[in-house]
Amino acid sequence: MPIPKYRFILSFIFLASLLLGRNSLYSIAVLDFVPQGVTPELAGTLTDHFAVELNNTNAMRMVNRSRMSRIFNDKGFEQTGCDSIDCAVIAGYMLGVEQMITGSIWKLDTTYTIDAHIISVEYGKTLRSKRVTYEGEMDGLLEQMKLLAWDLMGMEPPERLAKKEQIREYTLMIEEEKTKGGALFRSLLLPGFGQFYSGRKVSAFSYVSAELAFIVMAMSRQSNFLSLQSDQETIRALYDASTVQEDINTYSAQLISLNNKIKTANSQLMLYTASAAGIWALNVIHALVLDPSFDARAKKTQGSALARSILLPGFGQLYTGRKTAGYTFIGLELAFIGLTVNSYSNSRSLKADQEKIHASYLAATTQEDISAYSEQLVDLDKKIKAANNLTSLFTVSAIAVWGVNVAHAFIMRAGDGNDAATLPLTLAYDPISKQTQIQWTVHF
Repeated sequence: MPIPKYRFILSFIFLASLLLGRNSLYSIAVLDFVPQGVTPELAGTLTDHFAVELNNTNAMRMVNRSRMSRIFNDKGFEQTGCDSIDCAVIAGYMLGVEQMITGSIWKLDTTYTIDAHIISVEYGKTLRSKRVTYEGEMDGLLEQMKLLAWDLMGMEPPERLAKKEQIREYTLMIEEEKTKGGALFRSLLLPGFGQFYSGRKVSAFSYVSAELAFIVMAMSRQSNFLSLQSDQETIRALYDASTVQEDINTYSAQLISLNNKIKTANSQLMLYTASAAGIWALNVIHALVLDPSFDARAKKTQGSALARSILLPGFGQLYTGRKTAGYTFIGLELAFIGLTVNSYSNSRSLKADQEKIHASYLAATTQEDISAYSEQLVDLDKKIKAANNLTSLFTVSAIAVWGVNVAHAFIMRAGDGNDAATLPLTLAYDPISKQTQIQWTVHF
């Protein structure tokens, strides 16, 4: 019967056409992408994902990467750092392929840039190049490598990859729609949350830390204030009930001492409360003034340096890359704060001694004791005044360092990383108005 014969002939022609079609595809091999700012292991992993997806395009005959490595090892060829045309041509002749793919993977902060090139081994020139820039998680980077494989072949990616890319682009679009209102609302709720929303993590942590510190100190002073008041009421009850002059003098001295401590605790409570409110207000202003869509990693501004230097001396300088100035301001500020605390502690210690001597002075009955205690009180008074003067001096010095640090961070141009001062002033002559004009420029 003739039908089986024809079926055999048709089957033979079909298989032959498949083989011929397979052989008509050009051969290609993928060299390891050169790492720049990433580890060689990561670059190798990304290259493998790229090669697998490239093979899925069925647009060429690709040399197996394991086989490619064996050939290179046998011939003593080192493919690490091979991204030039000459190197790719040599590798292509070793593998016996028509085209080679080279590439590089760059990372700056959290942004990845991937370059890929198809090079003709015969003609020694680049046939096609593609570049992908990506910022995000590693899963998304792997998808970008797969998309790059299809794009380099000039082919549309399959639906499974296209949908993932559409979802990522939509997510990025939502994330980029940040407004000053959103930052303001969050900063009103909790200090630092507006900065987190805007992507300014350093500022956010600074505001949160400063606010929590002042709140904790205010709560501590409040607890101390209430405890002192309770002690005062107890001593006052004993004072009212006492009939012996010696007891009256003792309780009177204790009441005077407690009254001074209560005043101090109350002053500190008001100071820490006002500081917490000030940090809250500054955080709101900062969130409102600075653009939430601004990428702080891409460009550093005077406004950001100013905000950091206001929060903590030296941080504005570290932000702009001036490490020497930054550490100098931090060191000076810590030194003056330490000296202030030491002087203040010495003053309080002397006041405690003064209160004890004053109680003994009030309880003294002999003229000799009264004279001795009187001399001690005079001496302690001089020492307390000297300690208070030192405390005031060191406090003013700390404030001055803080002020100079703020002015320095504001005046110095952000982003150049050197220590040369650049005033944000422009002096020019206007021929129309026939006047010299000064322009003050501040970047927020």
